[in-house]
Amino acid sequence: MRIAVISHSNIALRQQRFCEELSKDAQVLCIAPREWNGAQTVDMIMHNYELRGIGVSSNDMYKFTWQYPIKQRLQSFSPDFIYCMNEWNSNAARQLLKVAREIDSRFVLFTWENLKKPTEEDLEFLRQCDGIVCGNLAAFDLCNVEIPKCILAQVGIDTDFFKILDREKKNDFVYVGRDEEIKGVGMIKEAWPKTHFVHDIAYEFLPDEYNEAKLFVGFPIDTDKWLQQVCYSYVEALSCGVPVICSDAGNLPLWLSDCISVFQVQQKDVCALRETMQSLLKLYDKDPDHYNKLCKFAQSFAKDRYSNEFIAKVLLKFLEAIGE
Repeated sequence: MRIAVISHSNIALRQQRFCEELSKDAQVLCIAPREWNGAQTVDMIMHNYELRGIGVSSNDMYKFTWQYPIKQRLQSFSPDFIYCMNEWNSNAARQLLKVAREIDSRFVLFTWENLKKPTEEDLEFLRQCDGIVCGNLAAFDLCNVEIPKCILAQVGIDTDFFKILDREKKNDFVYVGRDEEIKGVGMIKEAWPKTHFVHDIAYEFLPDEYNEAKLFVGFPIDTDKWLQQVCYSYVEALSCGVPVICSDAGNLPLWLSDCISVFQVQQKDVCALRETMQSLLKLYDKDPDHYNKLCKFAQSFAKDRYSNEFIAKVLLKFLEAIGE
């Protein structure tokens, strides 16, 4: 199977490592933006797949400006599937669907969108797709069309990279993510001012940050304009054997259900958050055997549900079913 993965963002290591896993059972071409939020993508060839930078407009990250070279590259690669990670309301997705039809390739779309309702024009575009991979249940429901659909993470995580390391637990709590109110940063500071906040750090240093903390905390809130979509930092922490405290916002309950190492608190309830943080910190000090059990389960949960190996296998099965 030949798969052209069209990435909408430049999280280079995460994308690369997923494509490396995917390429164990398929030939993969990954096309990513040349620039995303100021970060540069370097053209490279690794193992059995290629990562190629593409031009994007500085004021519209979803608009292709070099459509012809992209089409030419896809024609020469001749993919069985174009796996598009640009949202269904983006110009890029619409153009890529046209390219897929011109080069006789199936077109599968990935979507995180869990709030905005598709217009009838959007639904008509979705009906023309050969399949849709939804990052959450709300996205699945919004894409109300009769074509093959599944719920699956966009990419997995490298559980050989995010693993338990022998590090001093110098921080009680760590938060990794954007410094924004919708992420609950202010409430975390109110509940536990000494939380270690990591907002801007190279991806390769994240395992150290997780491993140097006793517990991970994230406390996003839902608004009428935004619902929590991506939960990678939570899963990365679990993969490093770090128990997680989080809110019940957006996609978190779906992603982290049935994990005894995850402690969910109702969003915006700062008192409950503080009590949970205090309780688990006491557990760390008073009952190390129980804490270590939580750490081991956390690592196993992340590997079983969100490893690159697992996500790649499920994606390939979904694509194979569409191709039959």
